[in-house]
Amino acid sequence: MAHVRGLEVPVCSQVTYQDNAKKSKGYTVAVSPDESVLGGFCTSMDLTALRNSLPTNDDNFEPAPTELRIPTRHFESGRKAQKRIRSELRTLQLTPTEDDDDDIIGHGAPSTQPKRTHPAILRLYEELGTSLSAYDKSTCESMSWVQKYAPGTAAEVLQAGREAVLLKEWLQTLKVQSVGTGNADAGGAKGKTKSSAAPKKKRKKDKLDGFIIDSEEEANEMDEVSEDDDDWAPTGSGLTKKTVIRSGDAAAKGGKRSRTPHECTKELGFEIFEINPGSRRSGKDILEKVGDMTRNHLVQQHRADPTAEADEDEVARDLKSGKQGMMTAFFQPKAAAASKKSTETTKGSQNQKQSLILLEEVDVLYQEDKQFWATLTEMMAQSKRPFIMTCNDENMVPLQTLNLHGIFRFSHPPTDLAIDHCLLAAANEGHLLKRSAVEALYKSRNNDLRATLVELNYWCQISVGDRKGGFDWFYLRWPKGSDRDENGDVVRVLSEDTYRKGMGWIGRDLTATCLDPLESEEEVMKQCWNSWTLDMGDWNNSLHLQSWADDVTRSATEPSQRLDALAALDEFCTSMSDADLISSGSLGTRFQEVLDPELPEIPTKTRDDFIVGRRLLEADPKPAASTPSVGLSISLKSLTRQRLFKLSSTPDVTSSSTLKPLAEDRAVSVLGDSFEHCTTPMTRMDLALAFDPIAVNEKAAASSHLDPSVFDRTMKLIVLDIAPWVRGIVEFDNKLMQERLKLSNLLSEGGKRKRMRTTRSAYSALEGGERRTTRRERYFGDCLNTAFVRRTAGDAWQEAVEAIRPKESAESAPSSPSSPGSSMA
Repeated sequence: MAHVRGLEVPVCSQVTYQDNAKKSKGYTVAVSPDESVLGGFCTSMDLTALRNSLPTNDDNFEPAPTELRIPTRHFESGRKAQKRIRSELRTLQLTPTEDDDDDIIGHGAPSTQPKRTHPAILRLYEELGTSLSAYDKSTCESMSWVQKYAPGTAAEVLQAGREAVLLKEWLQTLKVQSVGTGNADAGGAKGKTKSSAAPKKKRKKDKLDGFIIDSEEEANEMDEVSEDDDDWAPTGSGLTKKTVIRSGDAAAKGGKRSRTPHECTKELGFEIFEINPGSRRSGKDILEKVGDMTRNHLVQQHRADPTAEADEDEVARDLKSGKQGMMTAFFQPKAAAASKKSTETTKGSQNQKQSLILLEEVDVLYQEDKQFWATLTEMMAQSKRPFIMTCNDENMVPLQTLNLHGIFRFSHPPTDLAIDHCLLAAANEGHLLKRSAVEALYKSRNNDLRATLVELNYWCQISVGDRKGGFDWFYLRWPKGSDRDENGDVVRVLSEDTYRKGMGWIGRDLTATCLDPLESEEEVMKQCWNSWTLDMGDWNNSLHLQSWADDVTRSATEPSQRLDALAALDEFCTSMSDADLISSGSLGTRFQEVLDPELPEIPTKTRDDFIVGRRLLEADPKPAASTPSVGLSISLKSLTRQRLFKLSSTPDVTSSSTLKPLAEDRAVSVLGDSFEHCTTPMTRMDLALAFDPIAVNEKAAASSHLDPSVFDRTMKLIVLDIAPWVRGIVEFDNKLMQERLKLSNLLSEGGKRKRMRTTRSAYSALEGGERRTTRRERYFGDCLNTAFVRRTAGDAWQEAVEAIRPKESAESAPSSPSSPGSSMA
């Protein structure tokens, strides 16, 4: 092969372009350079100044933006992290010893400690000193914080009462120890197990103790939880195998109601058969799912001797490989036939597999869930397994038709306990947070512990704001042993102030970078309304106008200045009224929302999608997504505040700062105050829950007509006249009971505390008076709920009662039969 050169053909680089496009039917739009927006922008842009503003040092990374909140990095051991987070905790009880580095925690503390550390807080605090996060191990975290830091035992449930422990003790008494097999040996073993495991009979207490009920009808009634541990001691499997678990009347959130049964059953080895509202729950469906389970026990078959299985595997391998014996060996007698009986393999023992049936949200039933309660009642009557039911509204459950062991009412965990749990969970993941920030987040989520942990799990990330992609946050752990401090503890990566107060409440990209304060204020007001349904432009509540008025009155010495200030305030109020008119009710909340009367009636099939047992109220709000009323109202309110700020003639610094444009920090402060002082309006249902038990006389005979009651009249009459009188009596009974408990503790002989007797004879002997003049324990009996009655007056009334208690303690005796004074009302 040879190369030939010099025969190049000239190539024409010109290409003829033929425009085959059709002729346009319209005129071509031409924009002159004077009218071009892009041209004007390019002309005004100074490229030289822009080039000089960029960093010239290419060896260093560009600093992070000023609006980015960057956490502080620490490389410390878990023991030092405990010292950092200890000042933020309130429920952790520590006893300092001679060495300040070592502390006695929880139950190891002396008896002088007034409180014990909660087991969940104690476990997280101890794990902080020894455990490492997934980032420290250079692994990926496969679990969320909600699952990872869930309670592991019944004692770790964040609850002020003993509901979780009582549930565990109840399940422990229902554990079946053996199952009959049908033969004589098994029957004898079963009988022996029952006799050996029979609990010791308790001596019946005296009738005056208030525990023995003679009437058969009252035997099924449930009393309140006793403070005596002997009353809750396990007494065998003779208890009723049903119970109901529900959240408190405040609709406690955070998963305690649903999580507690799972933790108790996991600790005791139970298997749960759960039926939730996500599936059909008619009578037929329930029978198909758990019908056979309620009539039989689960038997757990233990595995036999592994040597037999090994022999079978060896024979199978011989057959597969073709390694078989000769045919003559089949006819020869077996020499080991006599010894085969002695080496016979024993069968695997049978053991009872503990199980229960969990019914979630039994108050959420639909039209298709027919015969739910009828089938469930029949199953519970003949079931061999315990039932646990959860609900949100106890009024939707037919308690009269159910034979229950108990009703456990769960409520929100104590605020300090929940916040400490969140702080320690974040610390175990390497994030040291301020208590004020976590407390504000917890209140913004309506005291929902699960939602708070999910929010912290989202924001708390390692190496936030690192310009090198997180390389500055890595800690070298090779060679082995180089990652230990002077005390021999493993060093871990800690991020301080990863989450700060108000993060996630307001979008910070537009508010922090906006140069115009009025534009930034309008953006903050819009976000507060769209995200939190809070009218930030209600300056009478968000701004302290009273302080501004006091400053103007103090600084205005001449009448003309006061007249100008009054005219400015009049203009401010007029503009605020105009803003309310422009909004056309779009900024209304709760009972102030505008309803849409033009919507058609809901079809019958659609009504079946709503919960049975509640009245369906067709009150849909009027949609106002495309109307500019909200934006116009917010803009007018912002301009009104700015106008008052300019017309303010006072040079005082306080008043000037009060009327300044709304910035992000002030908006976060106003939002925090709204979460903390959120008040729920009192409705007629609240009054019904409180006073309906005393609306009808208990001794009234049954009749075909309803007796007239004052509680059936107007709400104004009940709130102003009847409710204060009832609250006064209830509060007097509560104060009297506290004084009686104090006397009982003073007269006790020491030792184990016993339950105080509640008869009038016992009270008269305790107080040293006559029985006929001794006031009974409760004026209205046990039918009235004290918490519901107190709720009808709010928190301010209770504080007022606490303020006047010292004054009345010296005026009235505890055995006085008279009703409380009018000052209690």
